[in-house]
Formats: sequence, C-alpha cells, structure tokens
Amino acid sequence: MLMSYEESLKILHSHIKTYEKIEKIALTECLGRILAQDIKALKNQPEFPTSAMDGYAIKFEDQDKPLKILGLTPAGTMPQFSVQNGTCVKTFTGSLMSEGSDTLVPVENVRVENDTLFIEKKVPQAFAVRAVGENYKKDEILLKKGTRLNYSEIALLAELGFFHISVFIKPIVGVLSSGSEIKDLGEALENPAQIRSSNHIAIANLAKNLNCDTRVFPLLKDDEKATFSTLESALQSCDILITTGGVSMGDFDFLKKAVKEYEIIIDKADIKPGRHIKIAKANEKFIIALPGFPYSAMVMFNLYAREILNSWLL
Repeated sequence: MLMSYEESLKILHSHIKTYEKIEKIALTECLGRILAQDIKALKNQPEFPTSAMDGYAIKFEDQDKPLKILGLTPAGTMPQFSVQNGTCVKTFTGSLMSEGSDTLVPVENVRVENDTLFIEKKVPQAFAVRAVGENYKKDEILLKKGTRLNYSEIALLAELGFFHISVFIKPIVGVLSSGSEIKDLGEALENPAQIRSSNHIAIANLAKNLNCDTRVFPLLKDDEKATFSTLESALQSCDILITTGGVSMGDFDFLKKAVKEYEIIIDKADIKPGRHIKIAKANEKFIIALPGFPYSAMVMFNLYAREILNSWLL
C-alpha cells in the first residue's frame, strides 16, 4: 500500500538538517535575501523625548500665560535651554525636547510678538511628543531569523547602523528535464510527436521565487547510460537536483533507475497527480524526481521541494 502524503512528509522532514550556509554581504546588496540572524534593538528609539511637529516646547500648565522664547533647538542638535515656568523653546520636527518641557504646541496654534509666545489654541499634555522607546525598545527583536529582506527591512537595518548583514547563501537548485520527445526553447520541432519543454523553465522560476539560485541543465534524451552519468555530474553543482520525467512505468523511464542508485527515502506516495514521485539523498543533497506531466510536476514541487527549501530558509 502506498504511503499517504502526511506519512511521506514526516519521512522527508526527518531527513532535513539545519541549513547553515551563511554569508555576510553589504546592506546595499541584500534585497530579497533571507536573514540569518535575529536583529535586536541596541537602544531605545527614540532615545530621548522628541518633537513630532514644528512648534514650541512648553510646560503643559503654562498654556494660559505669555511665554518668553528662550531660543530654538534645530533637529540634530542638543538642546541648549532648560524650560522653566513662563518660558518655552522653539522646536522642530525631529528635535529633542528641551529639559523641563513636557508638551509641544504646534506653530499653527500660536502667535509670536517679538520674543513672546501667546498660545491661541490649547493642546493636551504631551501633545506631539514622541516618548522614549515609542518606535522600539532596547533589546526588542525587530527582525527574526528567516525574514525575507524587502525595502522596509533594509531601511530599518540602515537606521540601526548595519553596514553588512548575515544572510543565508542561496541554495542551488539544479533542474534536469528528460524525454526524447521534448525540445528546448529555440529548437525546431522535427515532427508532430515532439513538444516544447516547459517544466525546466517553470521549476527554475519557482525555485528563484523561493530565493534560490538555479542551474538548468540541457534536456536529457532517453538514454540509460547518459541518464546515470548526467545525474551524477549534475549533483556536483547543486544542493537539490529536481528532475522531471522518466519516473513512471515506461520502457524508457531511466531516471527512476538512476535515482535508486542513491538513498531512496520516498518511493511513490498516495497522491494524485504525482504518485510516482521519488526522493533520494546523496549525502546531504536531495534528488527529487518528479513526473513529466507539467501539472503533476508543479504540484509535486510545491508539496515536496518547497518543504525542503522553506525548512532551510524560514
């Protein structure tokens, strides 16, 4: 009796080891890569109470009285003034709040005469003041290992001061389609019995979409000796070799014989389409032999190859 998909998946996962191929690359080159470490905040952000608008730093209880403007605090500079009752400091978006102040009155709410501020519209206490740690707190995990780095994650890493970052090396997925009836892109069909191969194109792009590099090998004719030697040589340059065709019961299905030269861990499963799938291991590398029918091949890729790659990278 054929094993169920659930049983086959359990067997597959028992053979998947932790993927530990890591490299450190420049932050500017890491778009789309998979993070190989947790990223923690080294400090609070913001570190100090910060203005969220252009306005005046005041004491909340001083809104009913004229206030002397002591000076200003441009963004990027340390405050030079301490706010006491009856005083204020002109403050800008992103500026640190002056010592003694607890509220920001926006410029739209005030009137200025010489060096005196009159508040015409009151605001709640702590208005427009970003509290310490409002964005994130020290030691908070901001990005988890296995995160795919997009523009927003890269911007955060830049804000945190990372110039280089540890990412997983992209696994290399080899793709080998077989069958004397298939022709590659650009090759002429010699007779009506021949068809254009699409499996190797589709599988290579599925793998790329999972953050892998690919090696697409020339189409393999139905030749037993060539099948054995090609399989052996192809394995040398990839982490996973995915083949299509040659795994059923036909007289020219040589791939199923070649795959059995390795450690078979799955030999058929109770799945339709794709029951003739075979998965083998060659040391720490995987061989996934998929059916040649395109729909079956795509389904089996997503059920098995995706499981391995996600276990490695996510």
